[in-house]
Amino acid sequence: MIRVTVWRRPDGRCCRLRVQGHADAGRYGEDVVCAGVSALVETLALAWQRTAVGASRVRVETGFADFRLTDGSGTQQKEAEEKEQAIALQIIVDGLEDLAKTHQRFVRWEEQHLSDRAADRRDG
Repeated sequence: MIRVTVWRRPDGRCCRLRVQGHADAGRYGEDVVCAGVSALVETLALAWQRTAVGASRVRVETGFADFRLTDGSGTQQKEAEEKEQAIALQIIVDGLEDLAKTHQRFVRWEEQHLSDRAADRRDG
């Protein structure tokens, strides 16, 4: 089973996404659930590479991906790149949530809500 975990700040914005596991919804090369999740994760990785903000962190391996968006301050250019990353993150999260709803046997959806203090500590 694929486990998707999304962390949200107190204002509801996504700040982290972790995807791990395998769907096992079909034979290797024929698993459409795994292919859908992989396509979304790889698309987010490419989008974040194009807007390489130093504060955001990405780790993608076979069967595992972790995307962490920070909400730091910086130059106007850096803030614009962070905004682009946040938009891309939300779009991919929406797609993964839809997959989790339509393929509940193979994708488990989890959300974590950070307190104001936890969000401040993580971003600071």
